[in-house]
Amino acid sequence: MKKNLCSALLLTATGMSFSAFAADGNVAITGEFFIPTCNIQASSKSMTVSLGDVQRSTLKTAGATSTEVPFSLNFTDCALKTGVQVKFMGTAAASNETVFVLDNPDGTSTAKNVGLQIHDQWGNAKYPNKVGSWAVANYNSDLSLSYKANYIALSDNVTPGEANVLVEYIVTYV
Repeated sequence: MKKNLCSALLLTATGMSFSAFAADGNVAITGEFFIPTCNIQASSKSMTVSLGDVQRSTLKTAGATSTEVPFSLNFTDCALKTGVQVKFMGTAAASNETVFVLDNPDGTSTAKNVGLQIHDQWGNAKYPNKVGSWAVANYNSDLSLSYKANYIALSDNVTPGEANVLVEYIVTYV
């Protein structure tokens, strides 16, 4: 009898300890970490910046530049504190890594010994294929990055012709 009583007490104690550690339910914790983004305004997705007709005499010496023409990349619906970084893509001139070469450089109607420069609003050159300007949406959900474009003579012997450059850009959110 004493043996049965010990066994019963042991089973009761064991049963109690199992019920004390048994799960009565669960809580699923979910979430997601992300980098906030912005919307690029339609006018900034595919734009044309006209540098106009430039007289050859304006670019008669190496390093001479045409008039700067401003343009902006505009973003909307940015989360507060969203960082935006822009990289302009293109081929750098062999003689100056801050200069984008013209489209169709070997074409008979393409200008020779001239290229395109892009500067940010502080005058810093934007190198082809290098991470450059960035800004943070601090006060509202709109953000604008301002730039200026101009031609630059790469030698003292600029040949007149078409001077078109297609520059793509990549936006990275940081």
